[in-house]
Amino acid sequence: MKKKVKLFSSALALGMLLGTGAGSLSVVTQQVPGTTMTAKAAEGPVVELSEDQVVVDDDGTLVDISLDEEDIESLLAGGTLSLPAAGANPIIDEEPIPITSIDANALSKARLQHTPGLEDFDGLKSVTFADDSEITDIRESAFEGNQLTDIKLPKGLENIGPRAFKDNQLTSVHLPESLETIEDDAFQNNQLTSITLPENLEIIGSRSFENNQLANVTLPENLETIEPDAFRDNKLTDIKFPDAVKRIHDSAFKNNQLEAVELTSIEHIGADAFSKNKIKTVSINKDHEYINDQEGTINNPDVGHAFRAQSWGSLTMPYSPTISNEDFAGKIDLTYVMNDLELGAERYSVASISNATNLSWNGDRGGIITVKSEEGGSANIGLDVYRNHVSMSGSVRLNVDPASDAGENGNGENGNNGGGSGGDNSGGITQPDNNNNNGNNNGGTTQPDTDNNNNTTPRPPATPGTSNNHPYSVYATRAMRLHKNVSLTSPTKSYKKQSRAKAPSFNIQGVAYDKNGKKRYKVKGGYITASSKYVADSHFRSNKVKRVRIIGNKVNSYKDVKLSKNQKLGSYKKGTKIKVSRIVKYGRTTRFQLPNGRYITGNKQLLIMDQK
Repeated sequence: MKKKVKLFSSALALGMLLGTGAGSLSVVTQQVPGTTMTAKAAEGPVVELSEDQVVVDDDGTLVDISLDEEDIESLLAGGTLSLPAAGANPIIDEEPIPITSIDANALSKARLQHTPGLEDFDGLKSVTFADDSEITDIRESAFEGNQLTDIKLPKGLENIGPRAFKDNQLTSVHLPESLETIEDDAFQNNQLTSITLPENLEIIGSRSFENNQLANVTLPENLETIEPDAFRDNKLTDIKFPDAVKRIHDSAFKNNQLEAVELTSIEHIGADAFSKNKIKTVSINKDHEYINDQEGTINNPDVGHAFRAQSWGSLTMPYSPTISNEDFAGKIDLTYVMNDLELGAERYSVASISNATNLSWNGDRGGIITVKSEEGGSANIGLDVYRNHVSMSGSVRLNVDPASDAGENGNGENGNNGGGSGGDNSGGITQPDNNNNNGNNNGGTTQPDTDNNNNTTPRPPATPGTSNNHPYSVYATRAMRLHKNVSLTSPTKSYKKQSRAKAPSFNIQGVAYDKNGKKRYKVKGGYITASSKYVADSHFRSNKVKRVRIIGNKVNSYKDVKLSKNQKLGSYKKGTKIKVSRIVKYGRTTRFQLPNGRYITGNKQLLIMDQK
């Protein structure tokens, strides 16, 4: 008979065994009949527990195990603990009882260290379950604090309790399709790199996968809610959200490496849910019309400060004595769409500057960045994207080239020192805009180019200072295409003709010419024609406009020409007719000043001239 060491985790069961009816947490050493089967495997010893070594209560909950000296030596040597399908109840002398659950703390490192001989135990390295295991519930802290690296859970498991596998070294885990609930902190502080969540899963608890190494997560199609901090502090670069997801709570994906987020039917996104990532593209419920008075629904989701503190890397721009808010923001290439509203660069505001060399900022939100030396400079620039409140914020390291570097290959279009970032390298060579409207090779409804403005003669390279001689943005006036090359022969996206208010718009990053001298606009994702047959300036330019009518959902009025968020005074609804006093140029955009001194945008997709 081998000496068995038994540590009871059920105080009631221990009290009954002692005949006192009272609980006790002391360690009991006793002789238990039976033998333990211990086998050697290629990866180390296996401690294969027999049924009489597993203590269960009347309901089949594993509350304790007994180990002999050989078992203890095997576990200290990194052995695998193999659990049988059934256990024994020491109070009732009956047939073995199937194990249906593992009690709280039953096999945690802290609990095992109370076993004589395991006081300095580092924790279980491996655990296996019987093929015919009937376990449906693994309770609170059941395996907490061990050294498990991988585990295959029982095929009928339905619930994983709070902290069940917290503070292990798991790199992989197989979750059965039967699983319905993963409770708070269940896999917190492990080394998981990938996880596929089963389709029956209904709840992902708070912090359940926090602080792992997850680079890949597959969410179940029917998942509706993701609790706070669920995937915080991981390495996710991309994730696909099912259409069923309605609520994502605070800090759920904070501190990952996500670059884009697309949500199709969201109603609530909690504070910092996606903060501290690298997100440049946000698309929220783009197929649902925005309705102002339906906050908290798919038509006006509650977003809050969900996308704060993004890290946008570095950006290089050509030398200029001053850099406008629009020019700087346009180069970062941000996209923020909520319902059918897109927050354009007029919604982007410089908000801070730090670690600056030869760069300064006037302190006004959306204000001018000043380059104080022709040697160029650098700084960390903070930027806010706002709609009623700050919807997204982040920082970028801005590097400004010396003035001596300006020229044919030094204009830094799209953040690179010449060459652009899409199509051929002509995207980085900006040319003067002579209003020749050359070229329209759009595909789809392509028309012949009948403009005879020397379009067979290549234009000379641009001279410094001409890179801003183009509209801030344009909108499509008819069906057209986006192309990946400057010759407009490789379409990547088609656009249908729509009303002015809903027509696709493009922020202009630069002007380029094909080998025949036809003018193109460099935009996000490639090139479009610059022909006035297909696109129009998004902003009014004429000083003859005396009255406008709102064709967008609404237009806000501001105290200052910058349209600063903190200077907002009111708003005008769709259909309102407004008298204007004068047009004011602001960077490459325009504003209208009203008779009461207020300012509104000069955007043609929000306003139409009304002279009646």
